[in-house]
Amino acid sequence: TVIERDASWSWYYGAAAPAADWNTVDADVSAWGVGAAPLGFGFTGVSTDIDIDGPPTDRPRASYYVKEIEIEDADRVVSLVLDTIADDGVMIHVNGVEVVRHNMHAGTITHMTYAPSARRHAVALNDPVVVEVPVELLVDGTNVIAAQTHLNYRNTPDMSFELEAQLTTLSTGAELPNKPPTAAFDVSRDGFSVELDATASQDSDGEIESYDWEFDDGAVDEGVTVSHTFAAEGDYTITLTVTDDEGATATNEQTVTVLESNEPVTVIERDASWSWYYGAAAPAADWNTVDADVSAWGVGAAPLGFGFTGVSTDIDIDGPPTDRPRASYYVKEIEIEDADRVVSLVLDTIADDGVMIHVNGVEVVRHNMHAGTITHMTYAPSARRHAVALNDPVVVEVPVELLVDGTNVIAAQTHLNYRNTPDMSFELGAELAMN
Repeated sequence: TVIERDASWSWYYGAAAPAADWNTVDADVSAWGVGAAPLGFGFTGVSTDIDIDGPPTDRPRASYYVKEIEIEDADRVVSLVLDTIADDGVMIHVNGVEVVRHNMHAGTITHMTYAPSARRHAVALNDPVVVEVPVELLVDGTNVIAAQTHLNYRNTPDMSFELEAQLTTLSTGAELPNKPPTAAFDVSRDGFSVELDATASQDSDGEIESYDWEFDDGAVDEGVTVSHTFAAEGDYTITLTVTDDEGATATNEQTVTVLESNEPVTVIERDASWSWYYGAAAPAADWNTVDADVSAWGVGAAPLGFGFTGVSTDIDIDGPPTDRPRASYYVKEIEIEDADRVVSLVLDTIADDGVMIHVNGVEVVRHNMHAGTITHMTYAPSARRHAVALNDPVVVEVPVELLVDGTNVIAAQTHLNYRNTPDMSFELGAELAMN
């Protein structure tokens, strides 16, 4: 037993949330309270009462507990089992990693989260939360066991926490069991051919003796790095099996898509429709992200703007030019099935006076705009007529790491040099190449 039922814990029960790293080895809990378990309030046998002074309606919704244990050699640990009595809801962490939650919602839990049901102390006593900790979370030296409990409602009559921990290790001199290897590989494609690299595979307590590959077109191969050419386009499964020097194995499987060519294809035509906004107030701060709501914006085909021959969607205001907004905004979504396969995304833009282009909320280029922060009230530094913009397109290759599987947002903003400008324009073409 490395933590007794009546062990002392560092504890915190306050209005503000604890530091983000409260459940890790690096946390500073020196200002927290210290008291023996059971901790809580409102039940027979409580050793450390942590209830607040004041009305129950002012109670914090969550309480926090931390205790350190020492492990001389984490590689010799066979098991660490935590047996917890807690109400209403509880989450347990080991070295900053959640290992179990009980009577808590799925998803993100904050200092303000309520437990979904009122679990009285008597119920918790008869329904302990028991978890076997993954031994790979443990380290040599200091390890932190941390818990947080959450109330179902602030006026609850009781809240409790106690935890016992049982550690099982191999006896001194006993031979350590072999740890299996891990299999991992990277894929690069060129037409029907793939290059495979398994150097990311590892064996923490020995060496990998063999790398065996299977392809679902019937072919096999061996080696750390191999090449293979498929006969036709399609989706193919590649399986890597690695074997260590003790005979233990691990397998990794990936499905790859091969195409005859990775020539770029047009994903945004020059005359594509865009959601657009040209108004006196600034758009929402997240206007250029996937999460933005642009349902109230206008929709029209490019080229958009005013004052030039060939405009498809005139966005000029009704009223005197001196009332014109200084900036206009444009948003379009594209779908990418597998962002890891993207070789390039090139945007070719015609815009005046000044322009900034964003992909998934990240600026990728600006032209005829000052450095630094740009707002809805910023003017472009010079008057770039539409004819000049036509002869000087803004071309940028987007960093492929900005792209994600599924929906991606291409967004642009143009800025006037002066409100009485005779013209303003925007259009953009995009070509995507994938392997």
